[in-house]
Amino acid sequence: MTNTNKKPKIKIILTKSDKVMEVIALLILITLWIYVIYNYNSLPEIINTHFNAAGKVDGRGEKYYIFGLPGVATFMYTILTIAASKPHLHNYNEEITLENAEEEYTKSSKVMRALKVIVLCIFGYACWQTIGNYEISPWLMPIVIISVLAPIVYYSNKKK
Repeated sequence: MTNTNKKPKIKIILTKSDKVMEVIALLILITLWIYVIYNYNSLPEIINTHFNAAGKVDGRGEKYYIFGLPGVATFMYTILTIAASKPHLHNYNEEITLENAEEEYTKSSKVMRALKVIVLCIFGYACWQTIGNYEISPWLMPIVIISVLAPIVYYSNKKK
């Protein structure tokens, strides 16, 4: 039995902007880890660990919990890097053929790279707020939602 829905596997060549996005993401991740490690000893024994939608603290925990933020950021970085490299596994609104695969795969990979930078920035902001013992702005949730949706909408409507 043949699978007629099998998407073609083709190699997507990274553009200069793709490479720049990869470098930016990696630099953000490295900076995030350095920032947390550098500030760890100056943290109080109990830190803010969770914020509600209004930005108010609603969870506290031991200071080693701060490593959860760059830990999850590293996991997300890895998952999004793998996802960007395997666009033939992504879901698409149209059938992928040899004729449209390069264009659709390129757009989808660019979305993954943009999301990677956005997610890392969000985790960086969370670390900065947690280490600074600040409350988070109630505008954070709408900004996060718009930031995550923006590259999806932009690249899905972009023509080559």
